[in-house]
Amino acid sequence: MPKPRNEYNRKVQTRRERKVLEYKRGKPGLSAYVTPAELAQAVRHLNALHDEGMSWGHMSYQIQGSTSNHAMVSRHANGRTIRMTRPVFDTYMALRFDDTIRPVGHESTIVRCRGAQVVPLGSVRRIQALAAAGFPLKWLEGNHGEAALHRLAAGEKAFLWADRAIRIRGFYDKLQHVVPEHVGIDPVMAGRARKTAAAKHWAPPSCWDVDTIDDPGAVPEWTGACGSNEGYNLHRKGERKGEHFVCQPCRTAHNEYTAAGHRKEWGNATKVDPARMFRLLAEGMTAGQVAETMGVAVRTIERTKYKIKKEAQRAEQTEN
Repeated sequence: MPKPRNEYNRKVQTRRERKVLEYKRGKPGLSAYVTPAELAQAVRHLNALHDEGMSWGHMSYQIQGSTSNHAMVSRHANGRTIRMTRPVFDTYMALRFDDTIRPVGHESTIVRCRGAQVVPLGSVRRIQALAAAGFPLKWLEGNHGEAALHRLAAGEKAFLWADRAIRIRGFYDKLQHVVPEHVGIDPVMAGRARKTAAAKHWAPPSCWDVDTIDDPGAVPEWTGACGSNEGYNLHRKGERKGEHFVCQPCRTAHNEYTAAGHRKEWGNATKVDPARMFRLLAEGMTAGQVAETMGVAVRTIERTKYKIKKEAQRAEQTEN
């Protein structure tokens, strides 16, 4: 027997009938397609629940007590289905986060979902930061129920389940300001973890902010001025003390700075005016007084004098 045609699925013959049907679909209580703005609102809500750790199957289960309709939920959330009726819209907007399923007949049994597959970048940075702070990966695995963190820190995971990303974010927030030795970690093991992380150029928690650690376009802020020639100079000073290396954004900025014709010296050497320096020395001021007057270190004055002397000697040898 053919499916009966009602006023909502029959073929509209005239422009007047089409206008009447569109008007009726917009009235409360009748089956109606939502507006594009409402559709976008529902899509944002579904994806927010998914990113938080709720799977399509768990959304379907909350809607109708079964996970069989998860494909429809995912199609709406991913934009593959571009129309949505008002009853479906109201059902989606009534969804609340719940990462558990209680199977029918076994309500006492709770099945937790792993949630969405998320990009592991933020979790990788958090694990690397804790290792750079002195927390051994084995200690993190044993105390927080995680496994194979070394593979995650090495960037070997193409994706991560949302529930694991949430757990990693949780213990990172608790440990990022904690000294490892204060929670019972052996100082030797903590030092070894820091040394290993430094060799791999893993950024500690101090290099990240809450709004940058998950941002793919962000870089660790090692010096407070990374991405500039000043950051390069600060890196070089720290590098001499064995603290950290020169990051790529600072190296690129320094190369652009020198390519523009600026002097290649780092530090305060570029602040010294040789003519003024020699005039002050000729007036009887000591190197320490000249340095204080010009706002630089004494070694900068001595280094500038030595450099000018060498340049004069090379010029004299060239003439001879």
